[in-house]
Amino acid sequence: MSTKMMFIKDVTSVIDSWKVRVIVEEKTQPRASSGGSIQYQRLVLADETGQKVVATIFGSDIGYFKDSFCLYNTYVVSNAKVKRCDPKYDKFNYPYQWTINLKTAHNAETEKCIAQSVLNLQFATFINLKEQIGNDNVVDILAIVVDKKDQRSFTAGEKEYIVKEYAMVNEEKKVVILTLWNAVAESEGNIIDSALDSYPVLRVSNLSVSAHYDGSFGSTPSTAVLLDPAIPEAEELRIWRSSNLKYIVETSSKDHFVHTESSESLPKEEIYSIEDVLKNEKVEKFTVQVNAKIVDLDQKFFYMACGKCYSGINAEHKYEYTCVSCKRSTKAEPREKVHLNIFDQSGSLDVTVFGPQAIKILQMDSVMCMDLCNAKSSPSVNRINETLSSEVFLMKIRKRKRTIGGIDQYVYAVGNLSRIETVSKEKHDKDILDREESISPKNLEDSLLMTNTESKSIFSNIILLKNCTVLVSSSEDVRGI
Repeated sequence: MSTKMMFIKDVTSVIDSWKVRVIVEEKTQPRASSGGSIQYQRLVLADETGQKVVATIFGSDIGYFKDSFCLYNTYVVSNAKVKRCDPKYDKFNYPYQWTINLKTAHNAETEKCIAQSVLNLQFATFINLKEQIGNDNVVDILAIVVDKKDQRSFTAGEKEYIVKEYAMVNEEKKVVILTLWNAVAESEGNIIDSALDSYPVLRVSNLSVSAHYDGSFGSTPSTAVLLDPAIPEAEELRIWRSSNLKYIVETSSKDHFVHTESSESLPKEEIYSIEDVLKNEKVEKFTVQVNAKIVDLDQKFFYMACGKCYSGINAEHKYEYTCVSCKRSTKAEPREKVHLNIFDQSGSLDVTVFGPQAIKILQMDSVMCMDLCNAKSSPSVNRINETLSSEVFLMKIRKRKRTIGGIDQYVYAVGNLSRIETVSKEKHDKDILDREESISPKNLEDSLLMTNTESKSIFSNIILLKNCTVLVSSSEDVRGI
């Protein structure tokens, strides 16, 4: 008696014999697990109804299926191993995952092929990317690779991270950075590297959206890269590439891996000295050209905030509540925050930097700050300060007066900042010497009286390795699979 054809929804862990006609939507390159001891390959299969399931091949079985499960081809699959998955990984509203092994029957279907339209492929736009920052949903993109940055590695919390970055563009003519992490960087990144010179069209699936570069994409453990996919949308992009080759070549020659905007992007305004900022009580907004350093060694570089208006709250991550400030239903989310001491030849003052501007200083986002804080690492700010010591910044500062315990104090927040110069160590040492000689004891006393006196956190701060950019778009990126 032949086995009856079923749909994915009908297949459970208690059914002994079944078969399903499926189309292959995704197929990652083989990669190592986070511990490095297991090789695995991930598939996404869909049936005629559009229902999808994650299927995984492990170890030596990967080689056996090397020429099977070709993308967008249809197969009849029988008797894969079925088990319940962790609810947090149930992205297709189907509580099971499949393991494909040597006992799994799979026959290529040539007569009753499933149409690609059931996959309902949708691709994120680049223009409105900022609107998606902070959204937990993963997205897919279809784009052309125009540039890459050399692979980097760094160590944080006793774990080594591997990072690859690529500049991507599509018909919107907006360049967006794609960051691949760890096993994904090594497996899927190698696919991109092999075809980089031909400006390949890529479909990259299961990406998170990060605040880095004022909006970028980051890999998750489920990210898959497909080179020149055989789908109508990719064919349209290839036609656009042929018609816009000059633009693509010109775009590929530019440096897209700069985390801060140039000083030219800021309005040409009067540059104030720190002394001017401290003494002037009629102006509340200033543009200054300064050096910076971290002197508060116990800050954790993030705080929990309303996901809508960023008002602070003492709550766990993802705690659902109604914000007392904006009156909207929201969740507690981490937001970047760093206390800096800025200075020029006339004096110094303490400022607070939030959000994307803080990322420019830390080169980390709030999620990684939170993860490292929770991991109770033993970091130091020495390396951050070592990098800051050779930088000159243009900063827009807002000065506000507040009363604490009946005493008026000034607080300073940075609205925008731009790295405008990288100075040599010799020039930096000379500037420090000149500054020490020019600042009078009276100026130092005035500066200390007007600094921000917010209480310090009990948590340790984070490591930033010199010349190593740390990008995180989601906590999954840090943990791996």
